Amino acid sequence: MTEKQAEKSETPNLAKPQKKKRPFFRKRYLLIILIAIYFFWHHHLNSKIDSLTQTLRTQLPNNLLTVQDYINKTEQLQGPNLTQYLSFHFDKLQQTQHQFEQDNNLKTVEAQSNQQYINTLLPFLDHEAPTDWAANHQPPPPQLIQAARDYLNRQKTNIDALLNLPAHQQNFWPIDPNITSYSYPFHLKKIRNAIKHLALYHWLAVHDNKPNESLRALESIHKLAQSLENDLGAYAVIYQNIIYSCLNTEIERGLRQHIYNDAQLQTLYKLTTPIPVQQTALHAHRTQTTLMLNYFDLAINQPERMAKKMEFDNKTTEYKQLYEMQQHLGMLKTDIISTLEAQLLAEEKLKSIHPNYKSIEQHIEKEFVLLNIHTRMSYISFNSIYKSIVELNQKQNTLQLAIAVERFYLANRDVNSIQMSTQADTQHALLPNTLLELVPVYIEKVPTDPYSYELTPEEPTQYKYLHTNNGYLIYTPGHDRTDNRANAYDVESYQVFGKSVSDTDVVTAISFPSEKQGKVNDILLELHPQNTQAYYDKLKEKQELYLELITETEEE
Repeated sequence: MTEKQAEKSETPNLAKPQKKKRPFFRKRYLLIILIAIYFFWHHHLNSKIDSLTQTLRTQLPNNLLTVQDYINKTEQLQGPNLTQYLSFHFDKLQQTQHQFEQDNNLKTVEAQSNQQYINTLLPFLDHEAPTDWAANHQPPPPQLIQAARDYLNRQKTNIDALLNLPAHQQNFWPIDPNITSYSYPFHLKKIRNAIKHLALYHWLAVHDNKPNESLRALESIHKLAQSLENDLGAYAVIYQNIIYSCLNTEIERGLRQHIYNDAQLQTLYKLTTPIPVQQTALHAHRTQTTLMLNYFDLAINQPERMAKKMEFDNKTTEYKQLYEMQQHLGMLKTDIISTLEAQLLAEEKLKSIHPNYKSIEQHIEKEFVLLNIHTRMSYISFNSIYKSIVELNQKQNTLQLAIAVERFYLANRDVNSIQMSTQADTQHALLPNTLLELVPVYIEKVPTDPYSYELTPEEPTQYKYLHTNNGYLIYTPGHDRTDNRANAYDVESYQVFGKSVSDTDVVTAISFPSEKQGKVNDILLELHPQNTQAYYDKLKEKQELYLELITETEEE
């Protein structure tokens, strides 16, 4: 054998074992390492989730954290539940409304008669029909009054059912075990529709000077608001605030018309009990976290079912694959960690009267986006929710004080045997000089407003009281923390009465009834003529458009 042949025969024998065996062992070792990393990574995430969950539960009332925790709590409650009754009559109310719309060809068919068209423009049920005529010292047109009577008569059986609620021990809506932060409970829409009908009933009761009917409607609205106290999520709190705001508006409507006696005013005082700000805000944040955790749980354990709930453009398969991929990578678990950490931070921040929600949002945003993408997408701006809760609390306080002043006024008038006089200064003399005169008969103490001022909680400022020959008002600066001397309207945006925007305060203003023909008592117009008149002009413009609309319809 030659040297060249010997070299050729030796070379393959040396090279072949290295090329065949080393890649095989490398791949196997790499696979083992990846499997070890996978299990270590998930073990690490699970341990952190367990630790955060345990820490958070110690700070929650009754350890309520998951949807199942809340379901277990409601299952322990016994006695008749009002919402079963409400759900049945909500459906009946809606069915009658739809039938009414079909009978009147609601704004859809040319064959619709003129009177039918007018009958469909109802306050609260249609945005084209103004509701606040008294604020501009105008009576509602007779066509509007008649249309409201006709419609409420059509709904009489259903409205009576809502006004005469049965005895009950519980008042909560059942919790769907598959509810998530992306869910919208159907009963919220039904409640809002019922509120519109009750508001219309109350509007007509005030116009007809029927205080007992007014109170029945107000008490039912209050019951509907209470039914949402155990609902989960920020949207439930938002809806509850909307209902309470509607209740406040309708109570103020009756107060401005002076239709209530002392006993009725005491009932109104209870209906305007201020909501606890910190407790309500914490409930919103905690239960929103509960919904987010349930979303992650469903995405991990039931990806196909969750994909169907999140279906978009029939891409159920793609969503299922996305959830499965995120689960294997641990991305859903890192999202859970981010959500739990945000809630722990909220528990700390919400101990302050002026919580720094921005720090919670910054905590979420500082994470790498792929590690908490779902938390980012479903996190709600709680700063605006907190402001709305504070403003609702402030409005309720101003209403309670106004009710107490009205009771003082009526009692003082009765004790002195003074009948309602046409002289405004005589009526003014019946008012308390300060809010301290209401203590202890009408209020336990003058409430303070720690939310409108930068002062420490130990030195909050009390609600303010102004009174003139035109009437009286209670106010507080609101979220801009600037005392605008009870300015209720923003000249630029013409905000709804009592809402707190820049350069306005949270106000409840009650003017004396005008006994002399041609004379109008208006304390807001007296104190802030420019802004108040600008709002009235805007309101009058809407009223004139409505009157022109129904007048043209009648002429046709």
